[in-house]
Amino acid sequence: MKIKTLEQLYQAANAKRAVTVGMIHRKPTPAAWVLSYQGSLLCHLFRTGIYLYKPANRKLKAKEAKP
Repeated sequence: MKIKTLEQLYQAANAKRAVTVGMIHRKPTPAAWVLSYQGSLLCHLFRTGIYLYKPANRKLKAKEAKP
């Protein structure tokens, strides 16, 4: 899911979600960390895309953990 507004980023931070922000952080980064960036950088990131991180293999990891 693409985050399009500052309000959505704020809600993600309160929910302790991780985001990916393209070229700066390819790995998942806490939304609260991204929320603390300067306004000019946030504006650029909103243009290029901030996305909620969603693990692709969550079910696979759960199956591996069970003996």
